[in-house]
Amino acid sequence: MTRSAPSVRRAHINDRRAHRVRRVNTRAPALDVASQNVSSNEDQPSGQTSRAADDEDDADARKRAALAVKTPHSGYHRQVGTSRAFFEGWYFRFTLPRSAQSASLIYHVYDPDVETSARAGAGAQVCAPGGKYLYSETSAGSGSFEGASHALELGMTRGDDFFEVSSEGTRHRGSLTSAGEREDGPWGAGRAARSVKWDIAVTPLRGWGGGPGARMQSPAGWLTALPVFEPHWQVTMAHGLASGWIETDGERVEFSDCPAYSEKNWGGAGFPLKWFWAQCNSFPDYPDLSVTVTGGNRGVVVLPNVREDVGLIGIHFGDRFFQFTPAVQVEIAADAKYGAGQALEAAAVRWDVEWGRWSVSAVGKRYECSIEGTCADGDKSTVIRAPTDSLEDGMAPLCRETFTGVIVVSLWRLDDRGARVETIIDAAMSSTACLEIGGGPWNAARPAHGSARRRQRRCQNSLTPRRPPPWTLIRRLADPSTSSQSTLTFIRPHFPPCVCATRARPHRPMTRVPLHAASVGDVYTVECVDLASTGEGVCRLPDGLVLLCANTAPGEVLEVELSSVGRSFARGMKLSSVRASPSCVTPPCRHYARCGGCAWQHVDYETQRERKGRTVREALTRVGRFVDGDDLTSACVGTKETTRYRNKMEFAFGSDASGGVVVGLRPRGTNDSIVDLEFGCLLQSEAADDVLSAVRASLKRVRGRIDAFDRTTGKGTLRSVTIRTATSGDGKRSLMVDLATTASEKELTSGALAELIADITKHEAVTSVVHTTVPAEAELRRAGVGRSAKFVKGGKKPISKRKVVTLYGENKIVETLNGVKFELSSASFFQTNTEQAARLVREVVAGCGFAGDRSETVLDLFCGVGTMGLSVASNAKRVIGWEVVPEAVEDARRNAEINGITNADFYRVDLSRLNPSKGTKALLTTPQGDVLPMPDIVITDPARPGMDASLIAILRTIGARRIVYVSCNPATQARDLALITAPSQGSQDAAYVLKLCTPVDMFPHTAHVESVAVLDRINA
Repeated sequence: MTRSAPSVRRAHINDRRAHRVRRVNTRAPALDVASQNVSSNEDQPSGQTSRAADDEDDADARKRAALAVKTPHSGYHRQVGTSRAFFEGWYFRFTLPRSAQSASLIYHVYDPDVETSARAGAGAQVCAPGGKYLYSETSAGSGSFEGASHALELGMTRGDDFFEVSSEGTRHRGSLTSAGEREDGPWGAGRAARSVKWDIAVTPLRGWGGGPGARMQSPAGWLTALPVFEPHWQVTMAHGLASGWIETDGERVEFSDCPAYSEKNWGGAGFPLKWFWAQCNSFPDYPDLSVTVTGGNRGVVVLPNVREDVGLIGIHFGDRFFQFTPAVQVEIAADAKYGAGQALEAAAVRWDVEWGRWSVSAVGKRYECSIEGTCADGDKSTVIRAPTDSLEDGMAPLCRETFTGVIVVSLWRLDDRGARVETIIDAAMSSTACLEIGGGPWNAARPAHGSARRRQRRCQNSLTPRRPPPWTLIRRLADPSTSSQSTLTFIRPHFPPCVCATRARPHRPMTRVPLHAASVGDVYTVECVDLASTGEGVCRLPDGLVLLCANTAPGEVLEVELSSVGRSFARGMKLSSVRASPSCVTPPCRHYARCGGCAWQHVDYETQRERKGRTVREALTRVGRFVDGDDLTSACVGTKETTRYRNKMEFAFGSDASGGVVVGLRPRGTNDSIVDLEFGCLLQSEAADDVLSAVRASLKRVRGRIDAFDRTTGKGTLRSVTIRTATSGDGKRSLMVDLATTASEKELTSGALAELIADITKHEAVTSVVHTTVPAEAELRRAGVGRSAKFVKGGKKPISKRKVVTLYGENKIVETLNGVKFELSSASFFQTNTEQAARLVREVVAGCGFAGDRSETVLDLFCGVGTMGLSVASNAKRVIGWEVVPEAVEDARRNAEINGITNADFYRVDLSRLNPSKGTKALLTTPQGDVLPMPDIVITDPARPGMDASLIAILRTIGARRIVYVSCNPATQARDLALITAPSQGSQDAAYVLKLCTPVDMFPHTAHVESVAVLDRINA
C-alpha cells in the first residue's frame, strides 16, 4: 500500500467525505458545524457566515486546548511499510451523567502493511447510548485507513461509510452501517444497531500528567521503540468535555459539556491473555477527579510461552496527578506533601477481579490508593472485540464492559513509616463507571491463569515494586494453557521514562463555552423534590439538569433565578414561594442563615429522619445491588432531643472587620471567616454555652492585646477552643475546656492569654482546663496527638508536634454510657451524641444476638477506646479488640480497668495492612504471638472509607456465625456488605446473608447518618 505525506492524506480524507457530511447533517440541524469545512462563505447567508466564524473560533480553541495537554504517542505509529504484524486501536468514551448513559467510539487498524495477512483491515465499534452496538470492518482491498504520524488524526472510508477524527482528536464524525451482526462472545448477545451516525466536538482538559504547565507523561516511556515490550498503552485524554450528537437507527441523543476520555494501544504481539480495566471521570462530589485502572497478563515477545503480570493506576485530581505502577519511576515530585503536581510512585499493585467486582489497591512510598468497582448481573453490558495474537482470528469478541458500574475511590498520603496521615480523596463514588474484563477464560471451562482450577472467581495477583539497581526480576507461568505451574525467571533492564516526555510544555488557557440551554440570570418555576447533604433543595430544570437552591424543602414550588450553571448541576437563588412545603419549619437557631454547623434546621425532623433512612436504602440498592434493599432497611432511629445533643464542640477564633477577635463556627461554604455566635450554639449544652459566652466577654476585655491565628500567613496566637460536656450517673454535668494556641508555656502565665484562661476557670461547671500548643508551622487543620476523632476514625488530621499542658484540674473527664464509664482525655475520641450513642450501642447488642450464657467470643474491629467491646463484655465470654492508634488502645485498656472488666483485651494492629495469605492467623494472633480463639461474633466499626478487601476475605475465612457492621458512610458500607454476602467459593470461604440494616440518627439537622447491619453466616 502506497503511503502519502500526512498533510496530503488529511486533505484527501476531507475531500472524500465532504458530500457525506452534508447529507448527514441535513438530518441533524441541531449541530450543523460540519458545513463550514465544505462550503465557501460567499455561498452562505450573513447569519450563517457569522456562525461559521464562531464555530471556527471554537474549533481553534479546542485544538489549542488539545495541544496544551498533548501526550506522547498520540499519533499513528505505523507510517512506513514493513512486513511485520501490527495492530493499533483508539478508544474514546463520552459519559452522559443526566441520563446515566455513556457512548464509546473504538477505531482500529490491523496489519496495514502485510498484504498477505488474513486479518488485515480497519474498522470501528460503536457502543451507543441505550445499549446498542455496531461493528463495522473493511478488508485492505475494499476500503482505506489513513492517519497522521504526529497528530491525533485518522479516518477510514468504505463506500458511503466513513469515520474521521480530526483537529488533534477534538472532532469526531462518522456514519457507519452494519448488516446487523450481533455480539457473539461467551456472555450472550446484545442489541445490534443497523446504522450509527455521530458528530462530536471535544475540548481536552487533562492529558496524562500533572496540572497546568506540567509535562504530559507516557506510561510506556521510550520503550515504545522496542518491539520486545509490545503491546503499548497510552491515555491520550484523562478528562475533557464533549458536545454533539449520536444517532442510532434514526434515534438521536444530543448532549453538551459531558465528560470525555480517550486512550490507545498498539503493537505487534504479546497481547494480554487476560485483563481488566476500569475508568471514570464523572464523580458528583469530585467533579475534577479522573481515574483509570488496568492490569493483566501479557506475553513476553522475545521468550515464547512466557507471560508477565502488569498493572497501573492513574488518578488525576484537580491539578495533581498520581500514578502507581510496579516499575521503578524517576521521582518527579519536588514537594514532600503533594509533589509538583505529579507523583509517580513505584508501588505494589494488587487486584482481585471477577465480573461483578473489581478490587484494586496500590501502596507506594508516599501514597496509597484503593479502587472498588461493582456491577450486578442484571446491569447492561456489551461484548466488544479485541485484538489477539492469532494470525487468523484478528478482532475477536473477548471483552465485556458495562457503563453503569459503581466505583469508589480513596487516596491517602503516607508518612515515612507508611502510616496514613492524610485523606486526599475520601471514598469518592460514581455510578457511571466503565468496568471491563477481557480475554479469559473467565468461566469454569478452563483454569484461570496463575492458579489451578479456579471456577469463575477472582484472579489474584501481587506486583511488588523493585528498587534500583536497574534490573527487574519477574516470575511467570511457562505455559498458561495447562494447569501445571512450572516457573522460570526472566531478567530485563529497567529504563527511565521517555526522554521526549520530559520536555516542559507551555500552558495555554483553555476556553470553555457553556452549552446548556439554561443560562445565568434565567428565571424558572420549579418544584423541590429532595434534600442535598449541603442543606440545599434539589430541583430539576425542564431539560433535566439538577438545580440546587437554598432555603427550600421537598414539596415546595418556587421561583428561582439561576446564579451558576455547570456541566452537571446548576445553582439558583430563591425569589418567591409559589406553594409552601408542608415540611418547612422556622429554624430554631438565630445563626442558621450563615452558620455552617447545621444544614437541615429549616426542615421538620420527621422529614430529616425519612431522608436519612432513604439514604441507607438507596445505598444498599444502588451501591450494594441488594434487590430487596427496602425490606432489609428498618425505619431510622430518631431522637427526642434535636438540640443540645452534642457533648463536644470545637469553635475557631478569627478576626472581625474592625480587627477584633471573635469566636464561633465557620460560615456555610467557606473557611475564610468566622460567624460570631452572639446567641450561643444550640448544638451544645447550656452550661457549655455559658462558657462560650465567658470566652466572648473575655475577648472583648483583652481586645487589641491578643490576635487570632491566620491560617493563610501562619501568624497569630488563638486557634480554637473545644468544650467537652460529660454527664455522670447522677445527672451532674462537668466541662473540660481545651484552648489551642501557638503560645509557649511561659506566655500562659501573664498578659491577655492568662486573663482569658482565668475567666474560663471561674465557671462552676468547669472541672478541667488544658492548653494545647500547636506551632505555627503545623498543619493548618488542627493537629492531634493520635487520638483526635478524625485520626481514630481513619480520617484527615495528621500527627504534629502538639504539646498538651493541664492548667486546671486533671486532663480527664468521665462519661457514662449505658452504665459503662469511659475516662476521656482532651484528645480522646468518643461519640459526640451521648443519648444516641447509647441507642446505637443497644442496637449493636441486640444485633449480636447473644445466647445468654456468656459462652461466646466477640472480635471488636476498629474498637477505638472500647465503646462497643466494653458495652457487650457483660454478655460475652471474651472480647478481643483491634485498633491502629496506640493511644486509643491504652484508653480502652484503662476504661476496662475502671469498670472492673477482666474479659476484654485490646491490641494494636493496622487492619488495612493485613496479609490475606496468613488466613485466620492474620486476625487471631496477637503481636506477642499468642493464638486467639475463633470468634462467634464480629463487631466492626470502620472509618468512612470502609473495610479493606483483604480484611473482608479474612473475615469470610474465619466464618463467625454473625457479623455486626456499624458504619458512618452508607455507600462504603453497602459496598462491603455486597462483598461479605457474595457467594461462597469453597469450604474455607463462608457466605453471609444480610438480615437487617438499621439507620441511627446521631446528628439531627445534618445529613450524617450511622447504620447497623446484621449478617448471619449461611448454614452456620
